[in-house]
Amino acid sequence: MDKKQRSIIVYSSPAGRTRHVAVVIKTVLDDMGCLPEIFDLGEKEDCQRLESAQKSFAIGDCLWIGSPVYTYHALPAVTEFIAKLSLNRGGFAVPFVTWGAVSSGLALYEMGRQLEDKGYHIAGAAKIAAQHSMLWQVKNPLGYGRPDSRDDGLIADLVKKVYAKINSNEVEGYPLEKLNYQPGPAQKAMQEMNLEKARPMFPKIEADKDLCSKCGACEKVCPVHAIRCSPYPRIDDKCIFCFNCVRLCEENAFKIDLSPLGDRLRNMAKENNEYPLSKTFV
Repeated sequence: MDKKQRSIIVYSSPAGRTRHVAVVIKTVLDDMGCLPEIFDLGEKEDCQRLESAQKSFAIGDCLWIGSPVYTYHALPAVTEFIAKLSLNRGGFAVPFVTWGAVSSGLALYEMGRQLEDKGYHIAGAAKIAAQHSMLWQVKNPLGYGRPDSRDDGLIADLVKKVYAKINSNEVEGYPLEKLNYQPGPAQKAMQEMNLEKARPMFPKIEADKDLCSKCGACEKVCPVHAIRCSPYPRIDDKCIFCFNCVRLCEENAFKIDLSPLGDRLRNMAKENNEYPLSKTFV
Protein backbone atom coordinates (compact mmCIF):
# COMPACT_ATOMS: atom_id res chain seq x y z
CA MET A 1 0.00 0.00 0.00
CA ASP A 2 1.26 3.44 -0.96
CA LYS A 3 1.67 5.28 2.35
CA LYS A 4 1.15 8.65 0.63
CA GLN A 5 -2.31 7.68 -0.52
CA ARG A 6 -5.03 8.94 1.81
CA SER A 7 -8.10 6.98 2.84
CA ILE A 8 -11.02 9.14 3.96
CA ILE A 9 -14.26 7.71 5.38
CA VAL A 10 -17.28 10.03 5.57
CA TYR A 11 -20.72 8.94 6.71
CA SER A 12 -24.09 9.90 8.16
CA SER A 13 -25.66 7.43 10.58
CA PRO A 14 -28.69 8.41 12.68
CA ALA A 15 -29.32 4.85 13.93
CA GLY A 16 -25.68 3.68 14.05
CA ARG A 17 -25.85 1.01 11.32
CA THR A 18 -23.92 3.00 8.72
CA ARG A 19 -21.44 3.93 11.43
CA HIS A 20 -20.94 0.21 12.06
CA VAL A 21 -19.99 -0.32 8.41
CA ALA A 22 -17.71 2.73 8.46
CA VAL A 23 -15.90 1.38 11.52
CA VAL A 24 -15.42 -2.02 9.82
CA ILE A 25 -13.89 -0.22 6.83
CA LYS A 26 -11.60 1.76 9.15
CA THR A 27 -10.53 -1.37 11.05
CA VAL A 28 -9.57 -3.20 7.86
CA LEU A 29 -7.70 -0.14 6.55
CA ASP A 30 -5.88 0.20 9.88
CA ASP A 31 -4.78 -3.43 9.60
CA MET A 32 -3.55 -2.69 6.06
CA GLY A 33 -1.48 0.24 7.32
CA CYS A 34 -3.53 2.89 5.52
CA LEU A 35 -4.10 5.21 8.53
CA PRO A 36 -7.61 6.24 7.45
CA GLU A 37 -9.35 9.41 8.56
CA ILE A 38 -13.01 9.06 9.58
CA PHE A 39 -15.71 11.73 9.81
CA ASP A 40 -19.31 11.63 11.05
CA LEU A 41 -21.49 14.22 9.28
CA GLY A 42 -23.75 14.29 12.33
CA GLU A 43 -20.97 15.63 14.58
CA LYS A 44 -20.16 19.34 14.43
CA GLU A 45 -16.50 18.82 15.38
CA ASP A 46 -16.06 16.19 12.66
CA CYS A 47 -17.64 18.51 10.09
CA GLN A 48 -15.21 21.26 11.05
CA ARG A 49 -12.24 18.89 10.69
CA LEU A 50 -13.63 17.58 7.42
CA GLU A 51 -13.98 21.07 5.97
CA SER A 52 -10.25 21.51 6.42
CA ALA A 53 -9.32 17.98 5.31
CA GLN A 54 -11.30 17.99 2.06
CA LYS A 55 -9.36 21.00 0.76
CA SER A 56 -6.36 18.73 0.39
CA PHE A 57 -8.06 15.75 -1.30
CA ALA A 58 -5.68 14.71 -4.07
CA ILE A 59 -5.32 12.43 -7.08
CA GLY A 60 -5.07 8.83 -5.91
CA ASP A 61 -6.88 9.42 -2.62
CA CYS A 62 -9.83 7.13 -1.87
CA LEU A 63 -13.05 8.53 -0.43
CA TRP A 64 -15.47 6.11 1.24
CA ILE A 65 -18.86 7.78 1.58
CA GLY A 66 -21.80 6.16 3.37
CA SER A 67 -25.46 6.82 4.07
CA PRO A 68 -28.59 5.01 5.22
CA VAL A 69 -31.36 4.88 2.63
CA TYR A 70 -34.33 7.14 3.45
CA THR A 71 -37.28 7.24 1.03
CA TYR A 72 -35.13 5.52 -1.64
CA HIS A 73 -32.30 8.08 -1.49
CA ALA A 74 -29.18 8.97 0.49
CA LEU A 75 -29.63 11.51 3.27
CA PRO A 76 -29.34 15.21 2.37
CA ALA A 77 -26.24 15.56 4.56
CA VAL A 78 -24.44 13.08 2.30
CA THR A 79 -25.61 14.38 -1.07
CA GLU A 80 -24.90 17.96 0.01
CA PHE A 81 -21.38 16.95 1.09
CA ILE A 82 -20.70 15.36 -2.30
CA ALA A 83 -22.13 18.41 -4.09
CA LYS A 84 -19.61 20.65 -2.30
CA LEU A 85 -16.58 18.52 -3.20
CA SER A 86 -14.00 20.08 -5.46
CA LEU A 87 -13.32 18.49 -8.83
CA ASN A 88 -10.85 15.62 -8.36
CA ARG A 89 -10.01 13.92 -11.63
CA GLY A 90 -8.02 10.86 -10.64
CA GLY A 91 -9.45 10.40 -7.17
CA PHE A 92 -11.24 7.19 -6.19
CA ALA A 93 -14.56 6.83 -4.39
CA VAL A 94 -16.58 4.00 -2.85
CA PRO A 95 -20.22 4.80 -2.02
CA PHE A 96 -21.92 2.49 0.48
CA VAL A 97 -25.44 2.38 1.91
CA THR A 98 -27.30 0.59 4.65
CA TRP A 99 -30.98 -0.17 4.18
CA GLY A 100 -33.76 -1.63 6.29
CA ALA A 101 -34.66 -4.57 4.01
CA VAL A 102 -37.57 -2.73 2.31
CA SER A 103 -35.74 -1.13 -0.64
CA SER A 104 -32.21 0.14 -1.16
CA GLY A 105 -33.73 2.51 -3.71
CA LEU A 106 -31.62 4.64 -6.01
CA ALA A 107 -29.13 5.79 -3.38
CA LEU A 108 -26.03 3.97 -4.63
CA TYR A 109 -26.57 4.95 -8.24
CA GLU A 110 -27.29 8.59 -7.39
CA MET A 111 -24.25 8.86 -5.13
CA GLY A 112 -22.07 7.20 -7.77
CA ARG A 113 -23.31 9.59 -10.44
CA GLN A 114 -22.61 12.60 -8.20
CA LEU A 115 -19.10 11.35 -7.47
CA GLU A 116 -18.35 10.69 -11.16
CA ASP A 117 -19.49 14.23 -11.94
CA LYS A 118 -16.84 15.40 -9.46
CA GLY A 119 -14.16 13.47 -11.34
CA TYR A 120 -13.90 10.44 -9.04
CA HIS A 121 -13.44 6.91 -10.36
CA ILE A 122 -15.95 4.57 -8.69
CA ALA A 123 -13.65 1.87 -7.33
CA GLY A 124 -16.47 -0.17 -5.80
CA ALA A 125 -19.71 0.11 -3.87
CA ALA A 126 -21.85 -1.75 -1.35
CA LYS A 127 -25.39 -2.08 -0.10
CA ILE A 128 -25.62 -3.63 3.36
CA ALA A 129 -28.76 -4.86 5.10
CA ALA A 130 -29.56 -3.21 8.41
CA GLN A 131 -32.24 -3.53 11.05
CA HIS A 132 -35.01 -1.12 10.06
CA SER A 133 -34.62 1.96 12.24
CA MET A 134 -38.37 2.68 12.47
CA LEU A 135 -39.34 -0.77 13.74
CA TRP A 136 -37.71 -0.88 17.16
CA GLN A 137 -41.19 -1.17 18.75
CA VAL A 138 -42.04 -4.45 16.97
CA LYS A 139 -40.81 -8.01 17.40
CA ASN A 140 -38.47 -9.36 14.72
CA PRO A 141 -38.12 -6.13 12.74
CA LEU A 142 -37.05 -6.22 9.12
CA GLY A 143 -33.31 -6.71 8.86
CA TYR A 144 -33.15 -7.97 12.46
CA GLY A 145 -29.57 -8.24 13.73
CA ARG A 146 -28.00 -6.75 10.60
CA PRO A 147 -25.31 -5.80 9.82
CA ASP A 148 -23.89 -9.06 11.14
CA SER A 149 -20.61 -10.94 10.85
CA ARG A 150 -21.42 -12.01 7.28
CA ASP A 151 -21.93 -8.39 6.30
CA ASP A 152 -18.68 -7.44 8.02
CA GLY A 153 -16.92 -10.11 5.99
CA LEU A 154 -18.37 -8.75 2.73
CA ILE A 155 -17.15 -5.26 3.60
CA ALA A 156 -13.68 -6.48 4.58
CA ASP A 157 -13.38 -8.33 1.27
CA LEU A 158 -14.54 -5.22 -0.61
CA VAL A 159 -11.89 -3.06 1.06
CA LYS A 160 -9.12 -5.45 0.08
CA LYS A 161 -10.33 -5.76 -3.51
CA VAL A 162 -10.71 -1.99 -3.90
CA TYR A 163 -7.15 -1.32 -2.79
CA ALA A 164 -5.76 -4.18 -4.88
CA LYS A 165 -7.47 -2.55 -7.87
CA ILE A 166 -6.16 0.93 -7.02
CA ASN A 167 -2.61 -0.29 -6.48
CA SER A 168 -2.64 -2.17 -9.77
CA ASN A 169 -3.09 1.22 -11.47
CA GLU A 170 -6.45 0.10 -12.83
CA VAL A 171 -7.99 3.53 -13.32
CA GLU A 172 -11.22 2.42 -15.02
CA GLY A 173 -14.11 3.01 -12.70
CA TYR A 174 -16.82 0.47 -11.90
CA PRO A 175 -19.58 0.76 -14.53
CA LEU A 176 -22.12 3.15 -13.09
CA GLU A 177 -25.06 1.51 -14.86
CA LYS A 178 -24.50 -1.63 -12.74
CA LEU A 179 -25.49 0.40 -9.67
CA ASN A 180 -28.77 1.28 -11.37
CA TYR A 181 -30.21 -2.13 -10.50
CA GLN A 182 -33.80 -1.28 -9.56
CA PRO A 183 -36.44 -2.51 -12.06
CA GLY A 184 -37.49 0.12 -14.56
CA PRO A 185 -41.20 0.32 -13.61
CA ALA A 186 -40.30 1.12 -9.97
CA GLN A 187 -37.71 3.77 -10.72
CA LYS A 188 -40.10 6.58 -11.60
CA ALA A 189 -41.93 6.29 -8.28
CA MET A 190 -38.61 6.18 -6.43
CA GLN A 191 -37.33 9.25 -8.25
CA GLU A 192 -40.46 11.20 -7.36
CA MET A 193 -40.43 10.32 -3.64
CA ASN A 194 -38.33 12.27 -1.12
CA LEU A 195 -38.33 13.25 2.54
CA GLU A 196 -40.43 16.35 1.95
CA LYS A 197 -43.15 14.41 0.17
CA ALA A 198 -43.05 11.74 2.88
CA ARG A 199 -43.35 14.30 5.70
CA PRO A 200 -47.19 14.24 5.88
CA MET A 201 -47.12 10.45 6.22
CA PHE A 202 -45.33 10.59 9.57
CA PRO A 203 -46.90 11.44 12.93
CA LYS A 204 -46.08 14.81 14.45
CA ILE A 205 -43.17 14.59 16.86
CA GLU A 206 -44.06 16.53 19.99
CA ALA A 207 -42.98 16.09 23.61
CA ASP A 208 -45.56 15.67 26.38
CA LYS A 209 -44.75 18.56 28.73
CA ASP A 210 -46.02 16.56 31.70
CA LEU A 211 -43.40 13.88 31.03
CA CYS A 212 -40.53 15.94 29.57
CA SER A 213 -37.81 16.75 32.11
CA LYS A 214 -36.25 19.39 29.82
CA CYS A 215 -32.95 17.46 30.02
CA GLY A 216 -31.94 18.31 26.44
CA ALA A 217 -30.92 14.74 25.57
CA CYS A 218 -33.09 14.76 22.44
CA GLU A 219 -31.29 17.84 21.18
CA LYS A 220 -27.94 16.10 21.63
CA VAL A 221 -28.94 12.93 19.76
CA CYS A 222 -30.49 14.68 16.76
CA PRO A 223 -28.12 13.99 13.83
CA VAL A 224 -29.27 17.02 11.83
CA HIS A 225 -29.54 19.50 14.73
CA ALA A 226 -33.28 19.99 14.14
CA ILE A 227 -34.20 20.19 17.84
CA ARG A 228 -33.96 23.21 20.14
CA CYS A 229 -34.99 22.97 23.79
CA SER A 230 -36.46 26.29 24.88
CA PRO A 231 -37.13 24.89 27.43
CA TYR A 232 -39.22 22.11 25.83
CA PRO A 233 -38.14 20.44 22.57
CA ARG A 234 -39.08 22.25 19.37
CA ILE A 235 -38.47 20.40 16.09
CA ASP A 236 -37.90 22.31 12.87
CA ASP A 237 -38.22 21.37 9.20
CA LYS A 238 -34.70 19.93 9.02
CA CYS A 239 -36.08 16.81 10.76
CA ILE A 240 -35.40 13.63 8.75
CA PHE A 241 -37.69 11.39 10.84
CA CYS A 242 -34.97 9.16 12.23
CA PHE A 243 -36.95 9.18 15.51
CA ASN A 244 -33.79 9.17 17.62
CA CYS A 245 -35.50 11.67 19.93
CA VAL A 246 -38.44 9.30 20.43
CA ARG A 247 -36.38 6.11 20.73
CA LEU A 248 -33.74 7.47 23.10
CA CYS A 249 -35.85 9.62 25.43
CA GLU A 250 -35.45 8.16 28.93
CA GLU A 251 -38.71 9.78 30.09
CA ASN A 252 -40.65 8.37 27.11
CA ALA A 253 -41.98 11.88 26.62
CA PHE A 254 -42.64 11.47 22.90
CA LYS A 255 -45.83 9.43 22.65
CA ILE A 256 -45.59 8.00 19.16
CA ASP A 257 -46.58 4.48 18.19
CA LEU A 258 -44.83 3.37 15.01
CA SER A 259 -45.71 -0.31 15.38
CA PRO A 260 -48.58 -0.13 12.80
CA LEU A 261 -45.89 0.56 10.20
CA GLY A 262 -44.60 -2.98 10.61
CA ASP A 263 -47.20 -4.71 8.41
CA ARG A 264 -47.05 -1.97 5.79
CA LEU A 265 -43.26 -2.14 5.51
CA ARG A 266 -43.29 -5.95 5.41
CA ASN A 267 -45.74 -5.83 2.51
CA MET A 268 -43.54 -3.31 0.71
CA ALA A 269 -40.53 -5.58 1.25
CA LYS A 270 -42.42 -8.53 -0.27
CA GLU A 271 -43.49 -6.44 -3.25
CA ASN A 272 -39.95 -5.18 -3.88
CA ASN A 273 -38.43 -8.64 -3.35
CA GLU A 274 -34.92 -7.22 -3.42
CA TYR A 275 -32.22 -9.87 -3.04
CA PRO A 276 -29.53 -10.35 -2.02
CA LEU A 277 -30.00 -8.06 0.96
CA SER A 278 -26.27 -7.31 1.11
CA LYS A 279 -24.07 -7.05 -1.96
CA THR A 280 -20.76 -5.54 -2.93
CA PHE A 281 -19.83 -4.20 -6.37
CA VAL A 282 -16.19 -4.22 -7.41
